Amino acid sequence: MLNCASNGNIKKEQYNFEPPLQLGSVSLETVKSLSVPVMQDWKEENIKTYDPWENTENKSIMRCLIGLSKSQKKQFKLAERKRIYNLQAASIYAWNHKPCFVSHLKRLSLDSIDALLQSIDISKLFISDINEQKTFMKRKCVSDVIEKVTNIVLNMRKSCQKKI
Repeated sequence: MLNCASNGNIKKEQYNFEPPLQLGSVSLETVKSLSVPVMQDWKEENIKTYDPWENTENKSIMRCLIGLSKSQKKQFKLAERKRIYNLQAASIYAWNHKPCFVSHLKRLSLDSIDALLQSIDISKLFISDINEQKTFMKRKCVSDVIEKVTNIVLNMRKSCQKKI
């Protein structure tokens, strides 16, 4: 059985004014300027695979094991509670995280506040003030603010000692 070309394909060939493509012939100058893609060997690269246990080791996420005996599950639960307790205890002292500092500020005792105020380097302390246009930030030194906070803490300490 022969395949006949449609009338549209024949007219397309008749009225095609583009030069015919010469497949397989490329000039030497063109080949020299082509960039050769560099193939990466994925088998030789030592890429660390995702390990969910290792990834959740330092996060406050409750993990579970399946298929253990009751005593093994109990031991694992106790170990997980201890791990999460240690993570939460360590996060209280992570002062470099602003949300952590603000959320745990309520738990500080007066002695902790005194130690914190003494450890502050006033020369490096600035408060940012954003103007209405929000185009730039002005920085103000706040040594007087530290003095006010220190006075407030001292007054609180005195009032607490009077109650005792």
